Amino acid sequence: MNKNNGYKINMNFVSNRSSRINQLKKLISERIVILDGAMGTMLESKKIDPKLFLGVYEMLNVNAPQIVEEIHLEYLKAKADIIKSNTFQTQAIVLREHFTDIDAGVVDVDINDLAYKLSFAGAEIAKKAVTKYGHGFVAGCIGPTTKSLSLNSTASNFSDEIKDEINFDKLLADYYQGVRGLYDGGADYFLIETSHDTLNIKAAVLAIEKFHSEFVDSPTHPHLPIAISATVNSAGQMLAGQNILALITSLEHLELLYLGLNCSMGPDLMREHLKLLDQHSPFAIALAPNAGIPDEEGRYGESAEFLKVMQEYLSSGLLNVVGGCCGTNPHYINGLAERAVKCLPRLPRKKINEKECRLSQIDILDVNHINHINHINHITPERPILIGERTNVVGSKNFKTLIRSKDFEAATEIAQMMVKDGAQIIDVCLADPDGDELSDMNAFLSLLTRKIRIPIMIDSIDALVVESALKKLQGKCIINSINLENGESRFARVANLSKNFGAALVVGTIDDHPTQGLALDCNRKMEVARKEYELLTKKYSINPKNIYFDPLVFPLATGDSKFANSAVETLNALREIKNEFKECKTLLGISNLSFGLPTDARDVLNSVFIFHATKAGLDFAIVNPKKIFKISNISKEEVAAAEDLIFNRHSGALAKFVDLFKKKKNNLKSSSTTSTTTTTIAITTLNKENCSKNISSAIVEGIRGELKQNLDYLLQQEKMNHYEIISGPLLIGMQEVGQLFAENKLIISEVLQSAEVMRWSIDYLNKNNQNVASSSSSSSSSFSPSPSKYFFNGKLLLATVKGDVHDIGKNLVDIIFSNNGFEVIDLGIKVPVEEIIKNYFEHRPNLIGLSGLLVKSAYQMIDFLKAFNEANISVPVIVGGAALTKNFVQTKLVPLYRGEVIYAKDAMDGLLLAQQTLKKKIMF
Repeated sequence: MNKNNGYKINMNFVSNRSSRINQLKKLISERIVILDGAMGTMLESKKIDPKLFLGVYEMLNVNAPQIVEEIHLEYLKAKADIIKSNTFQTQAIVLREHFTDIDAGVVDVDINDLAYKLSFAGAEIAKKAVTKYGHGFVAGCIGPTTKSLSLNSTASNFSDEIKDEINFDKLLADYYQGVRGLYDGGADYFLIETSHDTLNIKAAVLAIEKFHSEFVDSPTHPHLPIAISATVNSAGQMLAGQNILALITSLEHLELLYLGLNCSMGPDLMREHLKLLDQHSPFAIALAPNAGIPDEEGRYGESAEFLKVMQEYLSSGLLNVVGGCCGTNPHYINGLAERAVKCLPRLPRKKINEKECRLSQIDILDVNHINHINHINHITPERPILIGERTNVVGSKNFKTLIRSKDFEAATEIAQMMVKDGAQIIDVCLADPDGDELSDMNAFLSLLTRKIRIPIMIDSIDALVVESALKKLQGKCIINSINLENGESRFARVANLSKNFGAALVVGTIDDHPTQGLALDCNRKMEVARKEYELLTKKYSINPKNIYFDPLVFPLATGDSKFANSAVETLNALREIKNEFKECKTLLGISNLSFGLPTDARDVLNSVFIFHATKAGLDFAIVNPKKIFKISNISKEEVAAAEDLIFNRHSGALAKFVDLFKKKKNNLKSSSTTSTTTTTIAITTLNKENCSKNISSAIVEGIRGELKQNLDYLLQQEKMNHYEIISGPLLIGMQEVGQLFAENKLIISEVLQSAEVMRWSIDYLNKNNQNVASSSSSSSSSFSPSPSKYFFNGKLLLATVKGDVHDIGKNLVDIIFSNNGFEVIDLGIKVPVEEIIKNYFEHRPNLIGLSGLLVKSAYQMIDFLKAFNEANISVPVIVGGAALTKNFVQTKLVPLYRGEVIYAKDAMDGLLLAQQTLKKKIMF
């Protein structure tokens, strides 16, 4: 091996692709591997002629490749083992946003072709550099794009039709073009980096797998490894809400070269996030932080503090791959290399992960917490994980009515209430023969994923619906269900979906046997289960911990003798499954057991059966969580009668159980005859204080619920006017949302849902006031003010500044302001100052909002404010973006503008500041 100051540069350089991949994997297992630093930081330092890159540094790959190659060589000389291709923004979706102006000069270029060419050239330049240097590997860089699939709606009201500007399939297709170029250009592996949304990651991964399946499968054209690097905020959350553990859970089905963190912040703020990654990741770990936080000049600090903290991580054995992001340069990378050579890499943690079994959406659910207790032990077992069943059109008339009427907003609130009642997973079944299951599932999940944080179970027999639903869920979900009733065709398709998306899979003990397909006894259930297990684990490579066996329950109230022992046989099958398939889980849809019985009898029978099923090894129960009771809260007489029926202890068990509840019902009727008046009077009492609290809580929780009733009471009984309600309980609720968001107790999707409930409330007050005004004008001359004067907060002119295509933050501002009484004129991205000035005089807004993610965007704002002065504009300007700091705004922007400049750290902060700024101007 070559040596340089004691540092082992690398192995002998090899050109064969398969050999290079094997060498890279071996190297990561043997020592800490050095990744390069920032490309953008280096390019900005070179003062390149803007005509060479047209606002997109990746254009240098074709217009000035020697500049890019020179930077790669600088990093290689600084002892980097891996250099990233200059392809962060070569996805077609990003290029389309860049090149929408005729002035860009590429309006006639096929964007897909350009995406391929820039990706190819980027990988080829990097490969040329490592070949010239005789050392190193090429990471084919795939950036996050400017879109988030989990937050992709640009509609101001989620009840409206959600705009399909980008979806999973479109993003996958755009990623695919870049993947092709990176592979053909010579990348050694794919690096999906600075990832802010796990759903975007899944689209990129499937684009890579699609390309692999179509074009490559030989020693000279091997499958390339995949690495993923996420970006999180100070609370350890990605933009779409997932934390690090939820991310790991969502990606654990993949074989990754490594999983890491990059960008966001300096290394000192990544300490707890790195430790969490170390504790739970089955993959090698990479870390590439920013060089700290930039100052008001956009400059990063010295490397000493950066290297001091990184030394701590390296010495602690937490890392396998280490590098730098924004603000770092070859000096930083050389410092890392010199320190890493003296440290040992992190050891694999696969054994830890194999013991862990989790599900996720935004939050994670540990499904290993249940203490299965032997029936000989007289300790009461914990109940299983409860899966809420009321979002099922087959089992809930109310839910079916809402879905058929396309009131998806109200339908999602049923799920929210189940979460409050104790559901840990939500089962979603929209298979209505009179409906459009595919369309309904897409619309419903688009809303549901913004309203609940817990995992979701997709319940459908249509593989197309299942696949479409998987493309809506960023977490690790459950597919319910498959079996062998019709052979292996659908079984195979859904099993492959489970594998590709990493979903758990419910497997029913049913096969295509001509007379015993629906397995009733334990032996037959186990026979089918063994067949299914063999197929899933051997033929379809499904991890056993993702197999959830459903040994099925059958109704006990039919009187059919063939079902008399079915509950006992199911309990026996649970024990056998847990004994034989130790890594698998078990699941039952409980309601079928009590089908045909009165409601109160069903609740008791289901609750008692769950008690015994949990002792037998039940992990998951599909139920109405509000109707499941602890056995200690059920009378001994009812428990005994239920157990007689469940265990088929005598021929009259069913009649005795039904008779018990008939008597109970008659007793209730008798005792209630004298209290009818009292019961009628005891309906919920409303007052001003309770209604105000309920309205504020509805905003905070993002649930409409009884909001209309409370608003009506304040309007009609308390005679409050619309402004009093908006500036009172509604605004109090939104202020609490802002505070919770600032404390990282709410995520963006929850804030958006609160904004939606606020918007609904304002719309309702608007409609109500119009009715009052109409009635007043027809009966008297009394004055009724314009509805808009009660809730119109102002007009906001909004734009991402010239040279910046990032619009996720800006879009959030649009949604939150629009849903809180502002009229928003959104000019889009890369907006020149002339366009803003033109629209200002056309629309006369009360506020201007400027957004920018990049350091150069902050400096664009200086020029914008100077131009506003020259145009005699003085309205308040709200500025925000990742590169901005309060100090930069105070020292660089505030002094030069004739009006007020307001720094907002996020969209919610901007809303509250805007409301405060314009409060004195609100008209009554």
